[in-house]
Amino acid sequence: FLDEARESLEAAKTAMEQWKSTPDNAVLAATLQSHLQTLKGGAKLADNATIATTCQTMEKLLGRLLDGAIETSEDSIDTTERGLLDVQCMIKALSDGEEVIASDTVLSDIQRLLDSAEDNEDEALDQGDSEVLEIFLEEANEILEAMDESIASWAKDTNNQNFNQDLQRALHTLKGGARLANLKALGDEAHNFES
Repeated sequence: FLDEARESLEAAKTAMEQWKSTPDNAVLAATLQSHLQTLKGGAKLADNATIATTCQTMEKLLGRLLDGAIETSEDSIDTTERGLLDVQCMIKALSDGEEVIASDTVLSDIQRLLDSAEDNEDEALDQGDSEVLEIFLEEANEILEAMDESIASWAKDTNNQNFNQDLQRALHTLKGGARLANLKALGDEAHNFES
């Protein structure tokens, strides 16, 4: 678990830094969410509920940011970054053989944002639909280019299994973006290919 966790954590940190620079980029937020999903799954397999729960809570926060129920703001980005740093500290503690403890402050800040989303959900979704669709259409080309590159790499070296992970990640991002943009059929089709 630790080797995969470190790799996923580094990828998540990269996505976080890029997302901080361009907070309107939904693909980067979805990529970060995907890395947290991978960390959550690995933590569950390794029987580490603390890391799994924190990743799941952050994954939910990013989902609410992506669907427009929570505004992408300095506060929400800072809270997400602090959550990621908390996950990093927990993975280090696990690696060092220490007790893995989640930050109550970070988790309560994430929960505060999630609670606020419930209050504003209907209004945010109505206003966000056209914006999400516009963002999705702009970002979909980048996703498709990444998929083309993965397929081309695989065609050059059919023994390379890394293409599968890259392609699944791109399909997962496409699926999430399509569903956020209320393009259910496209999201379902991407899900079928991802599976």
